[in-house]
Amino acid sequence: MNRITKENNSMLLHLSLPINSIGRDFFVGDIHGELDNLKRALCKLKFDYDRDRLICTGDLIDRGPKSFSALSLLNEKFFFSVIGNHEEMLLRSFDSRANRELSWYPNGGGWWENLNNYEKITCRDLIVNNMALLITVQFEKFSAGVVHGDFPLGMNWSDAISSVRDSKTDTRYFLWQRDRIKNKIDVRVEGIDYIFLGHTPISGPCKLGNCYFIDTGSGHQSSNYIYNPSLTICSINDGDVVYYNFPIKIKF
Repeated sequence: MNRITKENNSMLLHLSLPINSIGRDFFVGDIHGELDNLKRALCKLKFDYDRDRLICTGDLIDRGPKSFSALSLLNEKFFFSVIGNHEEMLLRSFDSRANRELSWYPNGGGWWENLNNYEKITCRDLIVNNMALLITVQFEKFSAGVVHGDFPLGMNWSDAISSVRDSKTDTRYFLWQRDRIKNKIDVRVEGIDYIFLGHTPISGPCKLGNCYFIDTGSGHQSSNYIYNPSLTICSINDGDVVYYNFPIKIKF
């Protein structure tokens, strides 16, 4: 697998997962530290930790109560995730305290202050060794892609992989942009059958072309944009994307 190296940190660019011949594959939106709700959801889905796989759209951390534990999912053989912009903020925090205080902490990164140095290095290593910018998941008759934020218009899937490997496309576009979901651009991405994305919290899953936006507010408070924050998990059954929604239990 190729990497982009930036100072002391690096980023995996692309991970390809072979066909899961012994179990099921599920895709989950941004978790944002809500690990207990994820575990409840997997229990309801009768998730088999030895056979099934769970692929996440990134942002495992921040906002919710268990960021470190959520990031530790990357140690598990059933779990895979693209890198999210919140993980990128964590990596950038090693370069500058200003990055932490101005950008990350106001967006849920305050838990970082409670970690010791060993735990902080563990978090960094988990991200750079396991989280890829793009993930391709192979099925018998089709393939699915996973990316955190957005996918460039006019670019097909294989071109995107080549482009980031050759440093022709800014990797931050895939982490931070929201063009498709913000402007409701209903256009397919060629070279892949399905793409699952997170990053932009919305009240319910949204399909635009073959792009499925599945961040439904896990870790967020209820607002005019997200009426009932929840975790969305989905699977592809006979060619159709099936959604499973798990509301966040709000603590008072």
